Amino acid sequence: MAAKQYFIVFLIVALMTLGASTADDGCPENAHWTDDPCAKTCDDPYLTNTVCIAALIPTCHCNSGLVFNAERKCVPISDC
Repeated sequence: MAAKQYFIVFLIVALMTLGASTADDGCPENAHWTDDPCAKTCDDPYLTNTVCIAALIPTCHCNSGLVFNAERKCVPISDC
C-alpha cells in the first residue's frame, strides 16, 4: 500500500514539475508565471472587482508595480 502512495506522490510532483518547466514560455515582457489565478489589469489593478477561483494552473502575472493593459502588455498603473 505504501508503494502505491509513494507512486501517486511522485506522479503529482512530476506533473507539477512538467507544468513549471513548460510554463516559462509565453509570458510577455516584465511578467512571470505563478499559481495565483488572478492577474491585475488596468480595469481592476487592485483586484477589488474580480472574483478568483483557486486553481493550481500557472498563469502570467506582471512584475511588481505593473498591470496588464488591454493588449496584455505589462504597464505601470499610471499608464492605464
